[in-house]
Amino acid sequence: MSGLKGQCAECGWTTRRSLKNMNKKPCPKCGGPVYVHEEDRGAAIFVVIAVVVFAVIFAALTGNW
Repeated sequence: MSGLKGQCAECGWTTRRSLKNMNKKPCPKCGGPVYVHEEDRGAAIFVVIAVVVFAVIFAALTGNW
């Protein structure tokens, strides 16, 4: 199964979602917000940093700085 593990902040329900869809839908059980679970927090930080680095390199190479 792909995606990052998410956990509801209110009831603790867990799911797997992509990082961009983590907060789009509320928890289906209680309607609370879903955040990245502690187990996958390091992976989520790595993804965000990689995207930022890629964007900076792309902007520098294309001259859109």
